[in-house]
Amino acid sequence: MGLLDRLFNRTKRATGLAVNYGNPAVYEHINTDKAVTEGYLGNTAVYAIVNKDAQKFAAVPQYLYNARSEEDEIIENDLSKLLQRPNEYQGSDAFREQLRAYRKLTGEAFIWLNRGILAEGLEGIARMAKPVLEMYVLPSDQMLIVPDPENVYGVLGYVLDLGGTQLKMAKEDVIHWKGTSLEFDASNRTHMRGVSPLSSGYKTLQQNNSATDAAVRMYQNDGAKGVLFNESFDALDPVQKQDVRGVVNKRVNNSDVKGAVATLPGKWGYLDLGKGSTDLDLLEGKKLSMQELCFLFDVPYELFDSETTFANKEQAQKGWLYNSIIPACKQFDDELNRVLLAAFNLIGTAVIRSDFDDLPELREDVAQLVTSLNTAWWITGNEKREWMGFGKITDPTMDEVLLPAGQTPISQVNMDEVARQLDQQGLNE
Repeated sequence: MGLLDRLFNRTKRATGLAVNYGNPAVYEHINTDKAVTEGYLGNTAVYAIVNKDAQKFAAVPQYLYNARSEEDEIIENDLSKLLQRPNEYQGSDAFREQLRAYRKLTGEAFIWLNRGILAEGLEGIARMAKPVLEMYVLPSDQMLIVPDPENVYGVLGYVLDLGGTQLKMAKEDVIHWKGTSLEFDASNRTHMRGVSPLSSGYKTLQQNNSATDAAVRMYQNDGAKGVLFNESFDALDPVQKQDVRGVVNKRVNNSDVKGAVATLPGKWGYLDLGKGSTDLDLLEGKKLSMQELCFLFDVPYELFDSETTFANKEQAQKGWLYNSIIPACKQFDDELNRVLLAAFNLIGTAVIRSDFDDLPELREDVAQLVTSLNTAWWITGNEKREWMGFGKITDPTMDEVLLPAGQTPISQVNMDEVARQLDQQGLNE
């Protein structure tokens, strides 16, 4: 066993079995490999949920702003160009969509920072100070972490498993964006990896897959709708029986006569097999498992339900943006600021921030905020600008309260005259 093997236990975690001996059922502890193969590539619901979330996340642009300016001043330099074109194969939207899909599905995402040949042989702070030329999203299910044996939270480096070939990467060249893991293990360091929602929801995934398989069998092998029988069939010879089958197939088992009333000579009986409640329960169970998968991935089920009203879909969409997409964007901003600002020597002078103004779902909320602030005369102009996300204006009148009558600064109003008018109206008591 080599040094790498001793330091690192690959995160194909030990299989945890939950066995019901009365009715044998085995549920394996899902890992990143299964999240991709059985979840994203093997389940329609998971594919749709993850893609919807990733595409909405990718629709939020990131810009580089001047950290010292009170206005939202966008900076144009090498870092801003990197944000808009992370690598030669992807634009910003495609890069962020792929990154978010891995983060949502596996609970973690990895970005390789290509610093070029100038970074060869450099380590630590010296390496982090080298500009980043490109950024690539790495497959979470193929990434290995080399932990520091002296620190249960430390990382020595990363390894990309390329079908048996292991490509080593310096820890300074990888951004590991992951969620919280409560599975602390000082031996195999599972707490240093993200947790896929399907780890908790593997039973739900299996339920949805089983319901889909059963539905396919139901539609493909639906069986007979009923049984048509001739009370004197036993008295017929083989040729007559074949003739009867031909007549039934022509007049009854024929899509051309759908909805028609078939007539047959002789005395016949019919047994209606119909569909039992099991089929209806199957469809309902699939719907419930879809809802539970949406809960796991924090995506509103209403977005996939054709029976949900437009107003409810709209509310669910806004709640999803405020409670999931926007916090995720801000978290990703922090990860990039942590690493990229140092690489371009911009700490304290610039900041990477997502811009949510272009999201159509939030424009109505902005319009309502403008209307509310416009009628709130007791709030100063600069306070209103802060509410809207803008910087202050140095004009001193922007820090004064404007009275509704003609929008006059309060410092220019004759308060004695105001008091006299209130006295005349009996309001100054």
